[in-house]
Amino acid sequence: MSVSKKEGEVSFSQILAGVEEAASKSATKEDVVSFCTVLDIYIEQLSKYTDDEKIQFVDTIKKLFESNHDLLYKASWDLPQLFINILESNWIPRSGGLRNNVSVVKYMGLFGMLASYGEPKSLLLACCEQISKLRIKSRSECKDLSHDSPLDLDESHPTTFAFYCNFVIEFHTLLEAINVCLRRSVSLWPSKYLATVVTCLVNFIKTSPSDPASIITVVRRMYTFIRDYIPPELPQNADLPANVQVSELPKIVSDENYLQRKLLIWMLSVIVEGHTRQLCTPFVALLVSGYPQKYVEAKWPKLEFMGRFVTLGMSMDLEYDTLLQNEIDRTEKLFPREKVAEFKTSDDILKVVIDGFNEDLHHEAEEISFSAISTIILYTCSTLVSKEKFSTEPLRLIPLVKLQLRLFVPFSIKPQLIHYTAVTCGMVLMLEAIGSHHDESLAGLADPGNRLLLSTYLQNLSAICLNSENKVLISFFYRFLAKILRDSSEEMAYSFLLDTIQSCPFEKLQVGCITILNELMSKDKDPRKYSSTLLNYSASENARTNKVAGSAPDISDGVKDLHLTPPPLPPRNTAKDDKYINYTLEREKSILDVFDRSLTDFSKRPIHVGGKILAFVNLLSSQSGKFTRDEVVKRFREVAELATKLQECKEQIINGDGQKVEEAGEKEENEKLLDDLVKLGNILNSSTSRGLRFYEE
Repeated sequence: MSVSKKEGEVSFSQILAGVEEAASKSATKEDVVSFCTVLDIYIEQLSKYTDDEKIQFVDTIKKLFESNHDLLYKASWDLPQLFINILESNWIPRSGGLRNNVSVVKYMGLFGMLASYGEPKSLLLACCEQISKLRIKSRSECKDLSHDSPLDLDESHPTTFAFYCNFVIEFHTLLEAINVCLRRSVSLWPSKYLATVVTCLVNFIKTSPSDPASIITVVRRMYTFIRDYIPPELPQNADLPANVQVSELPKIVSDENYLQRKLLIWMLSVIVEGHTRQLCTPFVALLVSGYPQKYVEAKWPKLEFMGRFVTLGMSMDLEYDTLLQNEIDRTEKLFPREKVAEFKTSDDILKVVIDGFNEDLHHEAEEISFSAISTIILYTCSTLVSKEKFSTEPLRLIPLVKLQLRLFVPFSIKPQLIHYTAVTCGMVLMLEAIGSHHDESLAGLADPGNRLLLSTYLQNLSAICLNSENKVLISFFYRFLAKILRDSSEEMAYSFLLDTIQSCPFEKLQVGCITILNELMSKDKDPRKYSSTLLNYSASENARTNKVAGSAPDISDGVKDLHLTPPPLPPRNTAKDDKYINYTLEREKSILDVFDRSLTDFSKRPIHVGGKILAFVNLLSSQSGKFTRDEVVKRFREVAELATKLQECKEQIINGDGQKVEEAGEKEENEKLLDDLVKLGNILNSSTSRGLRFYEE
């Protein structure tokens, strides 16, 4: 039943009559603009009518166009927007497929007719323009949506479900119309049309606030567009332009095929880069051992699609090993051996990388190139998941370090560029290089000439990973860091850890590095035990199983629990005492100096430095057979005294600025930390007495 008509409103029957009259006048006067204007006015009023009346309206205009293809042809530029307005006139999509969504069927029927009989060039441009405007409506535009409701494919919220569905349906029909227009076109230079479409889609992926590359249905449609692309027909010889000879056709066709392939490959790289931007966590769980496979299962449809992208690229003759080697070769030009020898500080390296980044921006503006980020991701997926075999194997450790410096340093300059999945793949490829070229990799890590490169790389990587606030990525980073430092030279490992503990602005990283330092000073150097890789070589077989691997050791979180039990007694000295980082009096002095500065800081900012102090206590307790007893005991007692003072002033919890904390949540958190520090006092007494007994034996 129609809604009640207010005074001055046009009845639904008058709307139908008005549309038919406008179409009739347009046919006689050839006034397409007036017809589209009338149609636009009536479509704006559709939201006032029932679904049955809307269907009747759509059937009416479809019959008009079916009987007058010339009108459809001439109105091609205006109709895509008008048809979209019909779909958005409060016509709510429902679950249950097309049978329960007559509105969608009718809408797609209109677009199918338009694609078949509209003017190809005008319609193609109009559809590209509409794609550039597509977006999922914001929360503020949804009146019946509660503030904390997710704006996604959630059928419990019909309006948001409609927003999402309309976005997907509109994109699908627009791209399908573009596809039909390309096939209907006749051109000697089809790359011009394809360039228009690809540029539109690339900009849509990169700039749309709706993040279309994260929506699997949109990605799937773009994938099929690339996979099924058929160039427009060539004109017959009789229809060739006057300035083109038949003898020139082979070269023109060859050049056009090259350009079209180049455009499609560029589009593929942009889709892959956008599609994987939010897949860091499942990539870690898939490629690295020790992480629950629930992360993989949660994003499996998107991960599975990576196999299709790998296959699609290979069907287009993309050789991922060659692409990766090309990126490495470009990087080597930034870091020739003679220039590396001249580097004195990390700033020298960063300057070279930034200059190279600016050159890359100029290079990318001048020509269409395959994304380096997509290259790393597709190579990783093709070799470690799809198990593809390539003719060359470009994985060498130090060149990969240089490549990641070139690609990832700009992430610190422009955070909007950060691609955590690419960072994950970079670390994975480093581990693969160590595994496949172990001796060569160890030699590269031990080479003093690479020390500055490695430390700069690890510093930049640590900043990227810790800023991500992704616990899975941070956990993987700490494991990766420990692995690299174990395999590097002793001096490199020690100097990097000590410098980070002293100078790094991330206190969590300081805590993690103290823990790693403790590990490397405690464990015997055993290449057989620690040469194993962190990688999951069953990624392709186990990707969809319900088997959950054991949780990875998260050093950053584990530090919080170091005080819960006393550290074990250190082993007795043996004839051979070769650690990854060996004890020396000089190193003891340096470590205690840093600990002293931390204690001074601790007395001023206990809440912020507590984790660091706990890590130092564990390190000194573990090394009690080597460090000077009196020096360690003196510091332990100072920590215990500070902890006692904190317990006494527990009612006045102080933050880093010396102000009382009023927020209940923060107060509870700080009280918990103070409780931990109180427990620490008891543990310190126990640990010290255990250490003293060991010295007395």
